[in-house]
Amino acid sequence: MNKRLIESLQERIAERYREHPLMKACRAAFTDYQADMNFLLFSPVEVFVEAADIIDGLFDEAVNDKDYVAGLWNRLTIKYKLWQPGTPGEEVQTAVCSVFYAVAVSLSVCDEGYFRETLKEAILDEVYRHKSIVKQQEDVVIVRLATYANELKTWMDEYVKSVSRFSDEIQAVIKGEPLFANAVINPQYSTAVISKLHQLMEGKEKPKDVMMPVRAAMDVGAIRRPTDEEFCNEFGHNRVKGKSSINDYTNPDKTPYSGPDFEAMKNEFRELIKG
Repeated sequence: MNKRLIESLQERIAERYREHPLMKACRAAFTDYQADMNFLLFSPVEVFVEAADIIDGLFDEAVNDKDYVAGLWNRLTIKYKLWQPGTPGEEVQTAVCSVFYAVAVSLSVCDEGYFRETLKEAILDEVYRHKSIVKQQEDVVIVRLATYANELKTWMDEYVKSVSRFSDEIQAVIKGEPLFANAVINPQYSTAVISKLHQLMEGKEKPKDVMMPVRAAMDVGAIRRPTDEEFCNEFGHNRVKGKSSINDYTNPDKTPYSGPDFEAMKNEFRELIKG
């Protein structure tokens, strides 16, 4: 995020992701820091957005992680100084460290040792290399973030397997674009739910078969009824012939599906959103 989000857009992100574990962790850990600032007023929502962007950068196979991490502190420092010229150095460091800690805790719950150990330690080493007001309170910060470790792990386990970028989803929400992820009721499970929908649609050609997983997810409360645009943007404009199929098979007043296959799909989605 190069330009700072205005308050109304921060509110949009806060509302959309209020139940996301990374957002909950950022609110728990960093609300006090915003209250103590006099100039930058770096919010938990901004920590959330910035951390998501950095996590995506670390997951990018085309990126040299060591170089990326090594230059990250200065890049963020410059960015936040430009956001609010004249901000005291301690406030800028507080903002940078907040993002670093949020990223480190997210990486610490990954199953893969490279993320859980190597990259997490590289991120924390950057903090330790700089005198920081946040570092003096590290134990408190880590404990607050780690309160949501189990939920973060559930999210990260699915996210590391995903081909989509969380930061792109956030940007689409900011722009008000009709993403299918907006239809997922709890954004914590958006990656898992959408991946499962793609999996269950694979190889299906008849519109009724294509739409069955969507209706199963709707019926168990994993998603709301998606709009035509949301469906087409995620699954392709040619996935079904005509928008009437989308509307017919997702109409809550109709019951187009029954039988063991449909019940099995519903159970799969129930398991995904159990947490």
